[in-house]
Amino acid sequence: MRNMSADIVSQTDQPFIYERDMRIASAYCGNSTETDVCHVMELMQDCFTEYLSLLHCDNIRLHREFRRYWVVMRAYCRFGTAAQWNETIHARTSVIKRTPMIFETEIVLTHLDGSLVADGVQQLCVLDMAEHKPCKLDFLPELTSFPCAAPLGEAHRFLRLVPPQVAPSYETVIRATDVDSNGHMNNIAYVRAVLNAFSVKELRATPIVSLEMHYDGECFENETLIVSRADDEKKSCVIARTEHGGATAFILFS
Repeated sequence: MRNMSADIVSQTDQPFIYERDMRIASAYCGNSTETDVCHVMELMQDCFTEYLSLLHCDNIRLHREFRRYWVVMRAYCRFGTAAQWNETIHARTSVIKRTPMIFETEIVLTHLDGSLVADGVQQLCVLDMAEHKPCKLDFLPELTSFPCAAPLGEAHRFLRLVPPQVAPSYETVIRATDVDSNGHMNNIAYVRAVLNAFSVKELRATPIVSLEMHYDGECFENETLIVSRADDEKKSCVIARTEHGGATAFILFS
């Protein structure tokens, strides 16, 4: 088990910033020898879950003590130069905004020369296990024991996304490997599902520069997810709906 104290943690009366180096294992590479969109998102998920663990506010504690759990509401990611298999990169995680119900983190992944692998912002909230409704965060005083950090990049303003009305591209059934410890489809599984609306040839020919994800609901094992895609000259919009018509995830690629 990795010793968390060996990682670089900067904590003073200033914002709580978590930094560490990460080696790119083959599991973080896609159909080549470098990181792809989905695996960069997984690296970012590792970063903010470790950050919450250091604050003693991760899902292990929330499940056990409060019958609650963290979810990603929205996420934005901007991509630089992909990291290579076996390369060591640097990760920096901080909180840049708090409201009574929303916790916003910034994650910056860089090559050791300082150039960008990817950076992004995630808006998180806590849901109650019984009713699946958002909870105020005041039950976790650890989250407010330090000031927010200033964003390293430009502060991202999430768009108001309007789902396009387009014909389905394909359908998929949510299986056991899509489900996480919260009992619903994991946010990274949605990324895989919407990326499957593209071919390998398309993804290689036109690299994704950025993406913005909005998660509007939960999906569960054995539900059918209907994935639709709409393109224009500058971007692609992909929406995932349940078979009952409710939108669960909407992702804008540019």
